[in-house]
Order: sequence, then C-alpha cells, then structure tokens
Amino acid sequence: MCACFGAGPVGQMAAACARMLGVETLFMVDHVDYRLAFAHDAHGAIPINFDQADAAETIISHTGNRGVDAVIDAVGFEAEGSALETALTTLKLAGSSGAALRQCIAAVRRGGTVSVPGVYAGVLHGFLFGDAFEKGIRIVGGQTHVQRYMPALLERIWEGRLTPQAIISHRRPGVTA
Repeated sequence: MCACFGAGPVGQMAAACARMLGVETLFMVDHVDYRLAFAHDAHGAIPINFDQADAAETIISHTGNRGVDAVIDAVGFEAEGSALETALTTLKLAGSSGAALRQCIAAVRRGGTVSVPGVYAGVLHGFLFGDAFEKGIRIVGGQTHVQRYMPALLERIWEGRLTPQAIISHRRPGVTA
C-alpha cells in the first residue's frame, strides 16, 4: 500500500511507477479535482481531496488503522499550510510549510518509509521529528539520481510499461513534441 501526496506531474509519475512496481492499493492526495480524477482513471488511485477530509485520517481508516507501507511527498514547500505557517514564510522566518510532510508522517505505518522528492527550502515549521522517531520510520529525500535510474526507466518506456506522455494535459501554442 502506498500514498502519494501531490497529484501534479511528479506525483502522477510516482503513481505510475508505483503501479508498475506492483503496488496494489494506491491513495492520491491533492485538492485539485481534475488531478485526482486523472489519478483515479489512469492509475486506479483512491482519490482524497484534503480540502474535504483529513488525508492521514482517511488513509488510516482505510488501512485497518495500520497506515500505508510507503508515502511519497511530491508536494514539498508548495504545500498549503496554516495561517501561521503562511505568515512565517511571508516574513522569511520559515522557508516551507510542513503541512504535507506532517500528513505523510501521520499516514505511514510503523516502520514504513516516507520518500520526499518534493523540494523543501530553509527552516521547516512544525516538523514532527518525535512522531517520525516514535514510529521508527525511514525518511529519504533529495534530488532523484537521474543517471542511476535513466536506463531502467527508458527501458520501461520502450516496452510500453511506463507512458510519461500520458500526463501531458496542456501544450503551449507553437511547441511541438
């Protein structure tokens, strides 16, 4: 079981890769309805609109109070946080909202993994390291090691097992691909 927070291009490709790797139950969290609909239609993801429900609570309740094995934070510093987080970021006292990361930590099972390809910058307000420590989770992050994964990904694209062109929803006039 896996959950992906952020249904933009990075989240959609993470969902596609999760399915390709055999993940059976996949949750997709966002607040943009057309992105959630695409994730449902393209990847069979269970959509959760965080404007309408607490995402972590919904995931926990759908997994027998266990949580998912892995969570992908494909949101990063662009997450919408509380009014306090917004004010701190505006005043440059914090670099990022920790809203998505806090939800990821809450949604993952004990001993699970939180992967963070979403970009965070500066001080992170409300990072609950105690919760991560208590659950014994593994947190991995950073930029993707493109050179390491490119040959395998290109092979999957060539075989038709991965179709990155499926996530293209808009084209600029005059740009061809």
